[in-house]
Amino acid sequence: MRSHRRRSRQPPGYYANDPDKGFLPKRTLALTPSFALDDPESRLIDLNGDGIVDLLAFRNRSALCFFNDRGKEWSPPHVYSMDEFPLLSLSDPRVRFTDMTGTVGRIS
Repeated sequence: MRSHRRRSRQPPGYYANDPDKGFLPKRTLALTPSFALDDPESRLIDLNGDGIVDLLAFRNRSALCFFNDRGKEWSPPHVYSMDEFPLLSLSDPRVRFTDMTGTVGRIS
């Protein structure tokens, strides 16, 4: 008979990397997106120009923007309809992002 042990679900978080001290203790996040960060339709990118990586995900012809609050938590998704844009896929290696106006990628 096999025993099935349940793993306790760890709260989501990350380990910051300090150049002098190495990896720091785990920081937990109060709110996290409901899908994997390695999903091909997701991209970690600084969306609001604050120097901290945010999350952009394409779902159901919408762009979902999750803003990172200094590593404490993710914002609820800001949803932007993509009905007026051509079909894009973040999994397409030809899709690139750049700051054309010098505003460091701000979405407002």
